[in-house]
Amino acid sequence: MTDKKLQLQFLRDFQDLEREIAGLEAEAEEIPKALQSIETEREAARAKQAGLEERRKDLDRERARREADIESERERMRKTQGKQIEIKTNKEYTALLQEIEGVKGAIDRLETEILEMMESSEEMIEDIRRGADRLREEEVQARSRLEGKKEGLRRIEDRLSTLRNDHQRIERDIDPDWLSEYQRIKPVRGWAVAALNGTICTGCHQSLILQLVHEIKHGDEIKTCPNCSRILYVPEIEESPAESPRPAEPTKA
Repeated sequence: MTDKKLQLQFLRDFQDLEREIAGLEAEAEEIPKALQSIETEREAARAKQAGLEERRKDLDRERARREADIESERERMRKTQGKQIEIKTNKEYTALLQEIEGVKGAIDRLETEILEMMESSEEMIEDIRRGADRLREEEVQARSRLEGKKEGLRRIEDRLSTLRNDHQRIERDIDPDWLSEYQRIKPVRGWAVAALNGTICTGCHQSLILQLVHEIKHGDEIKTCPNCSRILYVPEIEESPAESPRPAEPTKA
């Protein structure tokens, strides 16, 4: 392999490594976000379950207050009924009956509310049970996803370690002048090495003059695109035996 071909191969390999490294680094940067997202989902599921359990406790506390209110109303009923021996007029008797009916109505209302609360509590107990089952399943899935992401990150880090070692090794093999040129072009163009497709630079998709195409294919020097400055190479499938240099295209007057 000629020095030109060897240097171009180094540059291409160098660029391929940098592309793969950049892709893996971007992927690695996303994994902590994914881990945080999974943890956020777990916390939200736990909070939802805890909220449901707390609402049931609130309902039970409210039912206990209603039961205490019923006892108060029943005590009031006993006292009201005890006043009957003190009744002296029809008016007092009518008022007493109205008070007794009012207490009975309050007790009936409280008992109805307690029954409704008991029904709601039973429904919430079932919801809590289903929620607990669902939470356990989600926890298992979340742990599996977390382990998968962490394992993926470990694989990426191992691969990056290998690629970075290869990157350093190839960097030492590249001619310093062309390495400097590569590093100058990359920040401006994104990628510094481009293939020649016929007469087209695949970096900027501009057509090159035939003389330059011939020099790229058969000359001893590395050439760059006059439009985008990328270092150009000929893919193996387009390489052919050396030909005699072609004359430069005539320029228009």
